[in-house]
Amino acid sequence: MPIKPVLYVDIDGVMADSISWWLTLYNLDANTKFTKEDVTEWDTRKCIGADLLPYFNNYDRVKPIIGSFRYVQMLANWYRIVFATAGRGSDWLRQYLTKPEIIGIQDKSLLRGFALIDDNPMNLDGFIGKQYLLSQPWNQGRGLNDTSWDEIVQDLIKENHNES
Repeated sequence: MPIKPVLYVDIDGVMADSISWWLTLYNLDANTKFTKEDVTEWDTRKCIGADLLPYFNNYDRVKPIIGSFRYVQMLANWYRIVFATAGRGSDWLRQYLTKPEIIGIQDKSLLRGFALIDDNPMNLDGFIGKQYLLSQPWNQGRGLNDTSWDEIVQDLIKENHNES
């Protein structure tokens, strides 16, 4: 059996809609009404003046990004899926997947694999391989394949068939 190419997938903002939940918690504490669409910078202190760091450990009601698990399961037919995260969503991910392969890493430029799917353009800097920037309100207009899960999957399946 041939070795599958490694596809790295971020958790927060790619698999987990954590920002929406963290904003809900912040809004309750600060009596504000921010939404995910208000977050136009990855650093929420810059765009809405809110530090969400105190909420980063809370995944109680974090929902999956629509379609993310279905797409990852589909891609697992052709790729070795490794979740690469600087965040704290590993336990959350294990609620949805049996024994996912997870690596905790701050500097994703150290990763070596076929591709990386992330929502933070800085995490794609220096990554050697295909780069996919999953479109989110905080990364609009940044280039690097601003794209949807559907477009990412189509491209990765096409790439895999081209290699065969």
